[in-house]
Order: sequence, then C-alpha cells, then structure tokens
Amino acid sequence: MPIYLYECESCGREFEALIRKKSDLVRLKCPACEHKGLKKIMSSVSFNQNRFDKMWRKTEPERKKLMKTPLGRKVSPKAFGR
Repeated sequence: MPIYLYECESCGREFEALIRKKSDLVRLKCPACEHKGLKKIMSSVSFNQNRFDKMWRKTEPERKKLMKTPLGRKVSPKAFGR
C-alpha cells in the first residue's frame, strides 16, 4: 500500500497519507486546518532486496564473462537461469 506525501494549499503543512483505495482520496484533508485543497509531492523511493537479488548482482561480472561462447557468439541470459 503506497504512502503519499501531500502539502496543504491553505496552511502549507506537509504530511503523509496511506491510500488504500480511491475512496480514501475523497476523504483526505489536512490534519492541521482540515482544508481539502492538497497537492501531491514527489518523494524518494525505497525498496528492499532479498538475498537472491543481492547474490545475483554480486555474480554479475562472472555471468557476463560466461555469456560469450568460445566462438564469440552471445548466449541468452535465460540460459543461465534468469
């Protein structure tokens, strides 16, 4: 569920809001002045990696070396399991 950052057009306060469904947007208002005029603000993105993704990135240089066959032809990355 995404958490969005909003700024009130009336008082200028910034706050975060958890939006589960579109009907939550209708009821959304500033917690300070209860004004409904809000502006969505771009915020930074964060994500987590699992152990498999970290291991996959560590072995990337070796996989790139293996992708060339002795004849110099490229091999599909699907041949190496991903």
